[in-house]
Amino acid sequence: DISIFSRVTGNLGIHYLNFCQGLFGNIVEKKIFESNNANLNQNDTSLNVFKTQKNVLVSIFTSYATVYNEEVDIFFTDGIVSKKQNKVFLYSPRDTFNNNGNFIKPEGKLILENLDQDNGLIEAIDFFINSFQRKKYFDINMFEDAIKSNKFFIR
Repeated sequence: DISIFSRVTGNLGIHYLNFCQGLFGNIVEKKIFESNNANLNQNDTSLNVFKTQKNVLVSIFTSYATVYNEEVDIFFTDGIVSKKQNKVFLYSPRDTFNNNGNFIKPEGKLILENLDQDNGLIEAIDFFINSFQRKKYFDINMFEDAIKSNKFFIR
């Protein structure tokens, strides 16, 4: 259903899906839940659960109907990489305990800051145009991966 691209799932979620496929391989199973919380003409909230070729489970929540909060958390065996606004933190090691011997979230270490994701689309378009103007090739796999993400949502 191509109309998915006019809703939050395909309009915003597609970028996170493409990112996850780049990290964890192609999606082999999906379950998409959508709802209309602002009572507009289309679904504005989406929870997507995916399983990748590498047997990684991915959960992506996007919404236009909630308070703005841009966070990405990726849970690994021994830690969490967390992007909050324009900063990236690493929480590790997994085996971190409180005084009672219970698991707790490790202290975060800032590993990257001042990300300028607002210019990402502009930079991508500039890269494409500059490659074309200079008659340079770009990795066709980048394009094919993006097409795969889009086709995945449609089927």
